[in-house]
Amino acid sequence: IGIERSLSYARKTRDRMLKYCIGNARVVRGNAWQCLKDHIQPESVHAVHVYFTDPWPKSKHAKRRIFQPFFLETLHRVLKPGSLVCV
Repeated sequence: IGIERSLSYARKTRDRMLKYCIGNARVVRGNAWQCLKDHIQPESVHAVHVYFTDPWPKSKHAKRRIFQPFFLETLHRVLKPGSLVCV
């Protein structure tokens, strides 16, 4: 399952999956934290990969950072013991 915040990137990903007949993956447009929190069962995920994270170094941009306490708590809930988080 791929979760993409940007509608245009989600569409590009979907189109590539169709072009290359990739049937064992899905892309969802949305907020990763919200999707994990609302739709993924506890201890049901083997690995989470986070690609192209923006650092958002300024204090005023802190709310845009994906790795925040509430996101980490959600990861802890959905990951099986011994799982991986790859950044």
